[in-house]
Amino acid sequence: MKYLLFLSLLFSTATNALEIDEKLTLRVLEVSSSKKTLLVNRGLEDGLVVGDHAKFFLTKGVIARGVVVKASPSRSIWAVYRLIHPDEIVKNNVINLKISSAVKLTDDKTKSIRGLYSGDSEIGEPNDINAGYKITTSKVASSGSDSDEVSALMKDGDMEMSEDNTSIKDIPVGKSPLARAGRSSHGLEVYSLLSVSSLAGTYSNQSGDYDAQSSSMNFSIGMEKYFPEATSFFKNISIKAHYSMTNSSAGTGVNNITSISDMGGGISYYFGKGPFVTNSFMFFTDANFGISTVSLEVQDNVSTSSSSNTSGTLEGSGTFISVGLGTKYLMNQEFGFIAKLDYYQGASSFDVEEGTEVVTDEFSLSGPRVMFGLSYRFL
Repeated sequence: MKYLLFLSLLFSTATNALEIDEKLTLRVLEVSSSKKTLLVNRGLEDGLVVGDHAKFFLTKGVIARGVVVKASPSRSIWAVYRLIHPDEIVKNNVINLKISSAVKLTDDKTKSIRGLYSGDSEIGEPNDINAGYKITTSKVASSGSDSDEVSALMKDGDMEMSEDNTSIKDIPVGKSPLARAGRSSHGLEVYSLLSVSSLAGTYSNQSGDYDAQSSSMNFSIGMEKYFPEATSFFKNISIKAHYSMTNSSAGTGVNNITSISDMGGGISYYFGKGPFVTNSFMFFTDANFGISTVSLEVQDNVSTSSSSNTSGTLEGSGTFISVGLGTKYLMNQEFGFIAKLDYYQGASSFDVEEGTEVVTDEFSLSGPRVMFGLSYRFL
């Protein structure tokens, strides 16, 4: 039952929008001749909603300012009402945006955007949004699904951004049709996980093979590195280093008290909204590997009254691997919760003296683990 509840949590989703000061990297797909209308490759799935205002910027600084007038899952149309560096607003350029508050309207020309601007390049005032802009949809997308999406976004009758549906006066400041979320720009995370595991395996020595079962508690700590500046496939990839300690007592055929220390690394892939969305669930799959050190206190016989019982502590080493599926929920860009289901497999060996000979015993454990924890993201 707990696995069903976990999976139900894992695949529940929430759609949210971006908060003020959140950032995105995007590509300009199309731009009008006046450079006051843009089609970009970011949309509802990235947290953008109709009415969002943003500053477009590069390393040189802010290059333009605009507002979302139409949005689909992976596309959005922007009305640009301030152009600072129009030469940077070109098709296929990769630029950044930062969500900002709406521009306030004024009849005082000394306080207008144009009044504050002294450059020679073209600039539009906020009420320029009310003018009719047109943008062509040709060659925007090559796939059928993308073409359908763009066509639906810019269907006949909606090509012009008229005063009726795009007036800046009609866009409530700080409001949107969707509950607002955010996107984190932090690239480093520390986390801790607590797991309850039920593992089964074998213990082999010169006398034969015995079944081994273990119910244990595992505590893990780790650090995960993200790449928020990446614009390709790697933006959804993270790498991590982690250390875990497992203490257990078990026995069927062999009675033992086991302490296992795992140290290693791993890689995660975040699908759907990616690893930077906040106040919303993000989903990932991961693979981990590393080395193990094992301390095993053993009683070889099940009969505790037998005079032939042997006991002692064995020290060994080995390796482990695990693969998992999980979800994270990041609050306010920093603190978060983690839930994860993974499959663990570890194998270790021990050198044991028997008389004048040294033999090698083997110890292995494998099985599913349910893990819950907390995280903190920074930098």
